[in-house]
Amino acid sequence: MSSDPFYARLAELLPDVDIVVLPPETPEEPSAPPSSAAASTAAEDGAEGALAALRQWWPVLLTELAEPRAIRRAWMPGADGSHVRATADARTSLPHEQECQSLLSESCGRAVAAGAALILERPSAGLLRLYADGVTIEVFAPPDVAWCSVTASVADIDVGALTVALVTTPPTETPWKQRAG
Repeated sequence: MSSDPFYARLAELLPDVDIVVLPPETPEEPSAPPSSAAASTAAEDGAEGALAALRQWWPVLLTELAEPRAIRRAWMPGADGSHVRATADARTSLPHEQECQSLLSESCGRAVAAGAALILERPSAGLLRLYADGVTIEVFAPPDVAWCSVTASVADIDVGALTVALVTTPPTETPWKQRAG
């Protein structure tokens, strides 16, 4: 038994219970932060992954809506000070008669059939969140508005000290249609 007074008292109160106190785990050595070039490459790869996922899933999710003119790319802060989340989002207008709840329900059915996993579905709030191939896809069509947006994001990109530089970089716009050549 441990010499800790808390566990000694707990053993007195619960004589029929075997209490095993394990030694604390030895902390892992922190890995070296990525180099500036490696972090920049990781951030760009994440942004390209989000952009490709948005282009791939838009026609699955919103088959009947017009393609957007541009995609906005940005980086958001991650879970800690050395990670970021790359996002790509696009917006399009909804036909006046289109109801957002039916749009989200149909989008969810098509996405799940195409292999996405449903994370969250809140039709009353106009929100649908899916996960596929390492990318989170979010469809947002709030009630009583005439637009719909789709965001694809790649999370937990280790960029070390580049976090502040990436997060404070203004979003960039990319044309939806890529020029050939």
